[in-house]
This record gives sequence, C-alpha cells and structure tokens, in this order.
Amino acid sequence: MIESNPISMPMNAKFNYQISENKANSDDIAWYQSAIGSLLYAAIVIWPDIAFAISTLGRYIYNSNNEYINAVKKIFRYLKKTINYNIKYYKNPYIIGYIDSDYAGDKTEYKSISGYIFYFANGFISYQSKLQSIIVQSSIKIEYISLYNAIKKALYLQGLLKELGYFKQQNIPIYSDNNGAILLSKNPIYHGRTKHINVRYHLIRQQITENTISIHYIDINKQKADRLTKPLIKNKFKLFLDQLGMVRI
Repeated sequence: MIESNPISMPMNAKFNYQISENKANSDDIAWYQSAIGSLLYAAIVIWPDIAFAISTLGRYIYNSNNEYINAVKKIFRYLKKTINYNIKYYKNPYIIGYIDSDYAGDKTEYKSISGYIFYFANGFISYQSKLQSIIVQSSIKIEYISLYNAIKKALYLQGLLKELGYFKQQNIPIYSDNNGAILLSKNPIYHGRTKHINVRYHLIRQQITENTISIHYIDINKQKADRLTKPLIKNKFKLFLDQLGMVRI
C-alpha cells in the first residue's frame, strides 16, 4: 500500500481562494490555461485525487496569478511522484456509492461544492467534483441535490453493468453523512417544506420506492467522497489515497 509518509498534496487546507489584483503576465496565463486543460482531462479520466484541486483552479483561467500558477506546478510534481501508483480491483462484482458536499465551499461566490464516487470490485470507476450552479440556504438542500446527481450516475452504471452481465445485487447503496438529506429522501412529510427544490430532485424518492437504490448514513471520517469537496490536511489526504485503493505497481 501507500507509504506511511504522506506524498505532497496537490492542494492543502491553507490554500488562498481570494483572487489577487496582481495578475500574471500574458505568457504565464497562456501556460496556465494550457496546463489546466491537460490536467482537467487527467482529473476526469483517471485521477480523482486531483479532481477537487483542478476543479478549483480551473475557475481562474482568465485571472490567474503566481499563487495559482505555483499550485498547478505542484500538481505536476505530485503526479510525477505518484506515476507508479494504480488501482487494484478484486473479484467482488459489487457497486457502492458515496456522496458529500461542502456547503458554500466556494469562497468567491459562496456556492456549494458537491462530489460523488462509485466503487466496483473495490476500486473506483466513476467520480465527480463539481461547483453547483445554484445557491441554496442549507447543507441539507445541497446534499439532497448532490444525491440527485449521484443517483443519475448510479442508474447509468446499473444499466451498463446489467448489459455486460455484471450487475448481481438487489440495489445500489449510496452513503451520505447528512442525516437531514437522508430523511428528506425517505419521508414525504417534508415535501411541503421543500417546494422550492425542483421537482426533478424527487426522482430520489421514486428510486428508493422502486428499490433501485438505497440511502444509508455513514460517519464523516469514513465518507470517501468528502475528499472531492474540499482541500485537506496531510493525514486526511493520506486517508483518501488509502480509501481509493491506490497501490504502487
């Protein structure tokens, strides 16, 4: 498994989100935009450990400064050090999902950041780290919206695995650390208090009723999607890598 000494993180908890008035020069901004484009592809395809960092840095491609440029260079150094790491899959054909959100996690527009990650055969196969396009007024509502996005992906993965003949379970369990969102998804009595939530989000209840998915509570320290929504201190980032199942080839 990964060594006991944590690898230098692509972004730490002390990162400054505020936009500096001292913009980089045009050549550096052009390099930054090109680098973000390359890293964005890598983050979407195979590297969930840099997904949050790239999602954050990608918001500043037109007004980057030296701090952001140095952060991108740090990600390249991180990828170079972890080039020999891979994901180990087992023979257990079981799919499971985790969702999380960081309420008002964006420090410029105060929008929330949500993330999900799905595992199959004990290795991740799909994940997302995304800044939400709408502003909500509670952590329950943003977690509920995050759950909706995860369920759409779960339905897609279920259909794909059925077609390939690998879906052998009754439903797809999804784990959240927000009890309020779980209650909202299961109890129609809350409907009158959530009319401002778009009707499409109540797809969640339909899938629960049809037993396509099941929602469960998980302690935040075991929440594998937590690391897709916020920067981390070293020991928590090390835990995230362990949870991803990354091993040295």
